[in-house]
Amino acid sequence: DLAGAIELLDGITAYQDAARKKQEYAYQAAVAALEYNDLATASAFFVQAGDYQDARALAQNAADQYYADAYEAAVAAMERQDYKTVTEVLSPLSQEYLTGKYADIPNMYKEACYQYANALYRDKKPFEALKYYRQILDYKDVKETRLNRFVYNVMGTWTGKDTEMEFREDGTCVIDGRKYYYYAPN
Repeated sequence: DLAGAIELLDGITAYQDAARKKQEYAYQAAVAALEYNDLATASAFFVQAGDYQDARALAQNAADQYYADAYEAAVAAMERQDYKTVTEVLSPLSQEYLTGKYADIPNMYKEACYQYANALYRDKKPFEALKYYRQILDYKDVKETRLNRFVYNVMGTWTGKDTEMEFREDGTCVIDGRKYYYYAPN
């Protein structure tokens, strides 16, 4: 369990050769990840390996293989303000193990989700926008303003004196057992 050993060595880096062992184990874990074609994990472990053997070069190589095509496509789409494409290209990528060259992927993804969700909302598609807002809850004014709109606040089950209503996230609602669609722009 190389990952477990690395974690344990994190707590004792000042002890004898623990720091060097951590780098060695990280390198071995990266090589194992490469065997399974898990490039993101391999890159992360190579980064942890630091200056052990050729880890720095291998980290960048693995990251380039994993991120480069999607990153270039996302940058080009951002320049065209094609935010939907940016979200589609970046969403399947791991954002846990980013090297310096690709460190702006999380922010690019968040901004694309934000802009695309805003466009969907303006196009009277608040339920499609909700999916993207939920991916970036702590970004800009999403939680305080965007998700505080009436159309999102009405979602849920409401019970009155003689009425029961359920407003769903897909734009459907059930009022007294009858199904409807709803839209609440303001």
